[in-house]
Amino acid sequence: MKTKSLLQAAALLTTLSLDGPRAHADPASSAAYSIPAQTISAGQARSQSALYANHGTTEPVGGTAQAPSPNVVSRHGFMGQLYEVTALQLAASSATMNEAASQQLGAVQLLDDLTLIAVPPASITWSILSGPLSIQADGVAAASAVFQNTAAVVQGIYAGQTGTMGLAVLDTIPDNFGTYAGDGIGDDWQVQYFGQNNPGAAPALDPDGDGLRNLLEFATGLNPTSPSLIAVHTIKNGGSLEFTYERAVAALGTGVAFLVEWSDTLAGSDWHAAGVTESILSANATTQQIKATIPAGLNGQRFVRLRVTGP
Repeated sequence: MKTKSLLQAAALLTTLSLDGPRAHADPASSAAYSIPAQTISAGQARSQSALYANHGTTEPVGGTAQAPSPNVVSRHGFMGQLYEVTALQLAASSATMNEAASQQLGAVQLLDDLTLIAVPPASITWSILSGPLSIQADGVAAASAVFQNTAAVVQGIYAGQTGTMGLAVLDTIPDNFGTYAGDGIGDDWQVQYFGQNNPGAAPALDPDGDGLRNLLEFATGLNPTSPSLIAVHTIKNGGSLEFTYERAVAALGTGVAFLVEWSDTLAGSDWHAAGVTESILSANATTQQIKATIPAGLNGQRFVRLRVTGP
């Protein structure tokens, strides 16, 4: 009788399971349904067939644990991000700065998943490794005067990470460097031939003794440390004189003035620019060839000179 009862119970269970789609944990499939996922999780995993749907969840999943000392609060059941800082990257709105200008620098932390976290500029320890820059504690960098485009390197330190960034200070003002500032001669020309802050580079001096002052040699593209002559040429063309000369392109932005004047007597006060017209015959990146047309004097003769003045 005991064996018969067990067989009848097994048959009854089999009949119940085939009666309709009833899900249970094990086994995970039958002739009428299947459960693709057996994991019940807080993420509300879903399994579904033509006859049923199963939304798995265990709730509540949240909770808070707190310890009085040290004061630590741990919250469970919330989404979060685990990351590691791999580098400190410095940033600027532009990689170039005009001399005498300033701009705000910034920084971000680069994470191991390639995302970024912004760092307040005032939290960075800033310094200048090289170049004509100064920087404040809030990350504002200021460029000094330069005689040519000059590279600079900025360093920032935050939370044990160090970052560096290169900037370029541009020579946008041709006559503002050191003791050469405002003298009418391009700073790069003076540094090229005389070095920095050399009294011998003054506009009125003639260090090579060729009778041409530094201002005139700069204006006409000559070497002030080697005796030379200004290339000028005069011809008569009909009722006019044509006077040609060369001038340096760099001199045009420093306040230097070129004046072609004529005289019939060579007297000190008998020099005039009336009636003189000029045109550019040719030009390249460094020099321009200029033709000045001058009315011819009596008998087609007249004295002509080139006068160069500074600012």
